[in-house]
Amino acid sequence: MFKLIGLFICIASIAVVMKAGGGFNMYVNLPTLLLLFGITLAGTIVGYGKQTIYYFMLAGKKQIPSKDLLPALNFFNYISRLTLYSGICAFFISAVVILVNFTDVKMLGPAIAITLLNIIYGLVFSFIIIQPIKHGILLNRLSVDSATEKKGK
Repeated sequence: MFKLIGLFICIASIAVVMKAGGGFNMYVNLPTLLLLFGITLAGTIVGYGKQTIYYFMLAGKKQIPSKDLLPALNFFNYISRLTLYSGICAFFISAVVILVNFTDVKMLGPAIAITLLNIIYGLVFSFIIIQPIKHGILLNRLSVDSATEKKGK
């Protein structure tokens, strides 16, 4: 319940700032999202292959085997860092595309804003989605271990 409350507060805070800053449309850019997710997904598959699906399935389980805890935490740390690095890579890719097609000085501000969305998306997905999943896995494992200890006493 508290996880949902925390997520709601986070999303509501971001939404209020987005609305006050000119509306939601300024913060949504499909090519930027596709670029970020494409780089992140490709890097995840290159790094973990078939195990990618297994670790995401572990995230939804209540009980995680002890042997899988450390690899799962490493996996989600990897994705968290990869998402941040993908945002930075996407930022530079977008900047190059914008500078190559740069013709009007009046369009420079909106073009830079779109490039910055890459970094914002990387930060949001890394710290608001992936890190809580990782911490949820750890907390589930700790609660299973403490319940097992109580039964053993």
